[in-house]
Amino acid sequence: LSWVWAFVSVGFLTILGVYGRGQVQIQPFPLPPGGIPRDPAGEPVVELPRDPDTKRRLEAALDYIRSKEWPQATSILQSLIDSREDVFIRMTPELSKLMTEAVPGIKAGSLDMSVRSLANSLVARLPKEALELYQTAQEPKARGLLKEARENGNLELLAKIMRSFLHTPAGREAAISLGTYYLDRGNDLAASLCFDKLIQADPDDNFGMTSPTLLKAAVAMRRSGDLDRK
Repeated sequence: LSWVWAFVSVGFLTILGVYGRGQVQIQPFPLPPGGIPRDPAGEPVVELPRDPDTKRRLEAALDYIRSKEWPQATSILQSLIDSREDVFIRMTPELSKLMTEAVPGIKAGSLDMSVRSLANSLVARLPKEALELYQTAQEPKARGLLKEARENGNLELLAKIMRSFLHTPAGREAAISLGTYYLDRGNDLAASLCFDKLIQADPDDNFGMTSPTLLKAAVAMRRSGDLDRK
């Protein structure tokens, strides 16, 4: 399946959402380098939403990760993912240093990062023991919502589960279900975004994507024109 994985290896999309009749908004993470229009001085040409309290919470989560206090770290990260409104944070040298000390090897995709995207990226790179604790706490709620979404054919709820619980088995099932729904109906771009989120949430393929899911992801990305993955 090497040719399939070539299509679905981790990468970034520059599209921020898909709208249409009977569809829901889908946003990939993290924001790609250059995704925010900037002036010659490197500052955003539009005012980005920011929140000092959210910045403090993110820094607290990084401190807890660094000290391996997993219950506190995962609780804060989930609260950032669940935030009603996403905000941006400036990746200062101090914050970048704290982040790399907490999670070696992680890199910010932009000077100004979506906090929700960053929180998702941090959860994706937690060590096994921390991720298992996170899933134990979040899976029951995610599974209950997934059951409700399937019983009622609720696409909006599927998208919510994918957004909030992508690092749980139920969240991954929601992403696959939503991606498959769009792929079957010819909305290849929306399907590609769903599968892209799924891959970004598990960059090392620890969950083990099945061959049918890999094939669906490859087809969606190829049809949508996302051929630049290396």
